[in-house]
Amino acid sequence: METITRKILMEEFTAWDKLVMSSPQASIFHTSAWNQMLYETTPEKREWVQLVCERDGVFLGGIALHTPYIKSKRQTSIPILGYNGPILSADINYQEPYKTVPGYEVILELLKNIQSLTNQIIIQNQPEIWDVRAYAYNGWKINTNYTHILPCSSSDTIWEKIDTTLKEKILTDQYSIKTDFRDSQIQKFSLYASQNSAPAHIPQALKAEILKKRIYWMKEKGLCQLVTLSDHNGNELAITLFILSKENQTIYMWKTIPLTRALESDILPSLIWQSCLFFESTFQRMDLGMSTNMAISNIKDQIGSNLIPIHTAKCQIDFLHNLHKG
Repeated sequence: METITRKILMEEFTAWDKLVMSSPQASIFHTSAWNQMLYETTPEKREWVQLVCERDGVFLGGIALHTPYIKSKRQTSIPILGYNGPILSADINYQEPYKTVPGYEVILELLKNIQSLTNQIIIQNQPEIWDVRAYAYNGWKINTNYTHILPCSSSDTIWEKIDTTLKEKILTDQYSIKTDFRDSQIQKFSLYASQNSAPAHIPQALKAEILKKRIYWMKEKGLCQLVTLSDHNGNELAITLFILSKENQTIYMWKTIPLTRALESDILPSLIWQSCLFFESTFQRMDLGMSTNMAISNIKDQIGSNLIPIHTAKCQIDFLHNLHKG
């Protein structure tokens, strides 16, 4: 039985999406429709490839990468939205810590093949990619950050796990949320969310325009909610974008934009709780995203969510070639 790694053709997108729907590591960010949208909403010259590792016609795993041309060189960067790490067939049992070799081998094959496509690669692995030895043992640089995953069974169950001090704060704060897809809100969110975001070579105004197009695309397909948090006087405190992934039953709390001088740590407990009430058991879990400091991370701890590492892997092709020559 021969194992090969190759690019898939457009007529194979249905087979790719079947892999996405069955893979424990996959989400909306891995679907063909999502990646087609990324390709169509980016004005710069780029290529988009989906690689699969297969044996006897059966997909064992895959990865989708976008490689724009920057100063005549192709390189990937951290996606503006979501994750772009590899996914594996459920038959690999990657999530089982005592069955690591098959997953390691498939990911390694995918990494070897993408190194021939571009000069520099950055992969923002999803939380489900917990074993990064295929990167670490083969010359990739690994940076680790953290997200929090909140199980969303019912609001009562979530409330029981919240720290007492946070409960008191939530009950004291008279905040409410509403979905808000006004053009002005989308424009405001896109402008602020694009500040200091990757990739660095794209001007902020253009990044804001790209993000706005992507939000409209998600809105039309029912794949996101743009939520505004207000106080009892109607003053807007923050806007948050939630991305809805039915593929893995996950709500991604992608970014929160403060609209007042109030600290994010002050409004975050009520924002998360009100969001749980809004979505009420429609998804299995909520990914609360990476935190900018320990105070915010601690609130997510106290809300009853699980701290999960996220690994960003970077590969400089010229460095690897010199390493192998040595």
